[in-house]
Amino acid sequence: MRSKVALSAPETGPAIGQADSVVAALLEKRSALAADLAVAEDTVTCLRRQITALSETLKTFGHLEPERDRMPAAVRHKRSKEGFRKGELTRRVLEKIRDAAEPVRPMDVARAIMVECLMDQGNQKLAVAFQHKVHNAIRRQWQRGIVERVGAEDGWNARWKVAGW
Repeated sequence: MRSKVALSAPETGPAIGQADSVVAALLEKRSALAADLAVAEDTVTCLRRQITALSETLKTFGHLEPERDRMPAAVRHKRSKEGFRKGELTRRVLEKIRDAAEPVRPMDVARAIMVECLMDQGNQKLAVAFQHKVHNAIRRQWQRGIVERVGAEDGWNARWKVAGW
């Protein structure tokens, strides 16, 4: 179980300026790494296309590739029916709870994510199933001590916030 960390009052003075510069440097580094990753992914895609084209050309000349020379298959990430990768829904749920001005209900979080992901809110069956997934994600984070319930309500009417905030 994750231990809870007590947060102190925000600091004032020169430490704030230092924290801002550290955050700015980290954001710049993250942006540079994301750009490098995009270039690397494009390079891999280009190389796969070139290898496939060469393999097809070799086939026209009657050359069949031995099994050991075949190009490895591209890694496919499994997605849920809603199109989320592993952990993505939980990250989005925590982001919505953290960014909310006040504690939120699971239904409100689900609606916000559905709007953000351009999901069909008119499809009642999909909406209810998605609300259940969001509620389950919140409960898992509650069991880990990451979010906490606010107030006496339970179930769908419970309001949640990030623990320690």
